[in-house]
Amino acid sequence: MEAKLNQPKANQHKVSQHKVNQPEADQHKVSQHKVNQPETSQPEIREYEVKGMKELSQMEKKHLVKQLVRDRIENPESGPWEITDVRRGDWEAIGDALIQPVEIDLNDKGKDAPVRVWFDITQVERQIEAGTIESSQR
Repeated sequence: MEAKLNQPKANQHKVSQHKVNQPEADQHKVSQHKVNQPETSQPEIREYEVKGMKELSQMEKKHLVKQLVRDRIENPESGPWEITDVRRGDWEAIGDALIQPVEIDLNDKGKDAPVRVWFDITQVERQIEAGTIESSQR
């Protein structure tokens, strides 16, 4: 009988192992709560923060704002900006798509430094913008 007292019960060992591998109920609720919260760390760029933006097409504005948001994430001191030059390149074929490179030079007043933003506008985006094709046909 003494030998049985010194040996761990098989059920106890399995229960302990099971608890170690399962997350605690409180931890799960906290994790789930964080997933459902909206992200507030994503900065917004408003059109009035970029002087000269009215001269850009809608697609150019969209791409420029995305780039400026990335810049503001890396450096919260960036902005407001002033567009100093816009250069649109010739159409180029890349894979099956035609793209037009766009370079925009800006003065970043927050960093007191010039900034160059470069991106591509696809032919499909230009056609959607011009209203020659519907956006649902993409």
